[in-house]
Amino acid sequence: MAVMTVGDATAPAADAAGDADRIVQAMVDAYRRRGYHQVNFPASALLVAVDALDRLEGALATLLDARHLVPAGTSEVALHPSARLALLSRSVLARWFEAFSQEGPTSRARYTERVTSELTMLVRWACDTAGAPDELLQRAAELAGVLATVDLDPAAFEVVGKVGGTPRARLEALATVPARSLDLDGLLVRLRRNVSTR
Repeated sequence: MAVMTVGDATAPAADAAGDADRIVQAMVDAYRRRGYHQVNFPASALLVAVDALDRLEGALATLLDARHLVPAGTSEVALHPSARLALLSRSVLARWFEAFSQEGPTSRARYTERVTSELTMLVRWACDTAGAPDELLQRAAELAGVLATVDLDPAAFEVVGKVGGTPRARLEALATVPARSLDLDGLLVRLRRNVSTR
């Protein structure tokens, strides 16, 4: 009978952690590149990150239990909204715009619809989450600013940053603005009027 050493005992745990890390990294990379196109991932598509079905199932169970991933649709998973909020910076939005613009002229409406849907969901999640950290509330306020602009303008990140108040106050001031209804000047006016009174 072979004697198991400490290194042997930790190897399966290290493999499981490595599998989970590879899955998350693959999803993060895909979200950064084209998250407007695909937020949900079929679980079976993640076999490219983990080469065995039983290991994939184990890693997904661990990630779902730890709330790094959330179930989405039938046999699909998505990064947790907090992770997507943290990832969705101005540069990521610019990458999305560049990727969609290479798809051809008919994709503008589809892009606008998908980005509006994703931003709306993330802003709503932040508004409804008690105790969300200020960094995520600030990012949600910035995204609410982008969402409020007529052409989903990433310059809204800077406009939201110009206004005082707490991240929660900035978010609440923008969360009720109809999507794609303001230019950048209107966004700044709205913020200054509503945040200063809080």
